[in-house]
Amino acid sequence: MRLSLLSLLLTTAISSWVCGASTLTARQCYTELECSSFDASLDARSAAPAPSSSGFMFHRKELTHGERIARGLTMRAISAHSQYRSNVARAETSSVPKVTYRGTIEVKRQDNGESLGYVSASTFNGAQYRYQAQASALIVTVDLPAGQTSGEGLTLTTENSDTGFPLLGLVQGRDNTNTDIASGSYHYLYLGGVSSPGTPPDSAPMTIANSYTSASGLSRASETSVWNLDLATGALSAQWTNTDLSQPEMQYWTQGTALYSGADAAAFSSRYPSPIIRLTYVFHILP
Repeated sequence: MRLSLLSLLLTTAISSWVCGASTLTARQCYTELECSSFDASLDARSAAPAPSSSGFMFHRKELTHGERIARGLTMRAISAHSQYRSNVARAETSSVPKVTYRGTIEVKRQDNGESLGYVSASTFNGAQYRYQAQASALIVTVDLPAGQTSGEGLTLTTENSDTGFPLLGLVQGRDNTNTDIASGSYHYLYLGGVSSPGTPPDSAPMTIANSYTSASGLSRASETSVWNLDLATGALSAQWTNTDLSQPEMQYWTQGTALYSGADAAAFSSRYPSPIIRLTYVFHILP
């Protein structure tokens, strides 16, 4: 009798420990993608703010231009640089003929230039982009003013994506507590599909239809006219604009084969400790 009771207590203790360990594992994702069940109820875990390893946390939520207007407030001041780019974009749209370039995007290691693959037309559950072999490469098009071989604040349109969304853009990460990124913050961005007409250059994030929201049911903001391209070198980069119109220095990385960007890859890695690789993107014009 005593032996049976001891066995029962031991079994109960082991079961409790295993359940506790399972719960801990479920809540502390080794990779960011592990938490992506694309189930809105699971994503509710992300509602509470979580600091990065540096202790940095966002507390202030900036109102968008539309929200300020709706509340009878004045619009935020636009930086001189943003105003200049907006004026240039309007001038180019109204008078300068465009040349459309069609190509693929190679993914390379930042440290040694080794090719990892290409941004793939086949995404994770139609939600976020990854890289795969060249045979699966996503085909994109971009317009530049005639006679120019580089540009900023460009829009990339996809031809063969499985997301169902035509524009290649940046989408607010699932666990972000707001739409801003900064050095010292784990906040991150997905490479995702976004609906037309997208967002203007240098605009604050907008809540418009995108692939991650469609797949997960979790509302996330996006930006599309974010791409900077130099055809001479193929160098392709993106620039996210925060709610206060600031533009942090961008970093790009992969975890597994999922593609991310933000302002602090190290802070992201502290939150999701699976190894990451810092990246650069190269645009290759198709014949």
